[in-house]
Amino acid sequence: MDRGVCALAAVAAGAYLAAGRLDALLWQSAAVTCVLIPVLHLALRRANRLARTRGAGTAPGADTGSGRARTLPVDEPVALPVDEGAAPRA
Repeated sequence: MDRGVCALAAVAAGAYLAAGRLDALLWQSAAVTCVLIPVLHLALRRANRLARTRGAGTAPGADTGSGRARTLPVDEPVALPVDEGAAPRA
């Protein structure tokens, strides 16, 4: 996907540069970005909301109310190796 977009951008940049209108390319790409990003954000947010209401895409242990994974209580602390491989202290 990235290579395809880069190829299109290179062709467009070359055409605008040949016409001496590189500034127009920059303004138009900024305008398209300002319109496209909110549209994509809203579409993805809606898709996520629909998936959540259908119960799809939730992992076991996930809290569907807040969208964050629940933390499970720890029974006992886990012992970690102390100074493993380190030189003995003098």
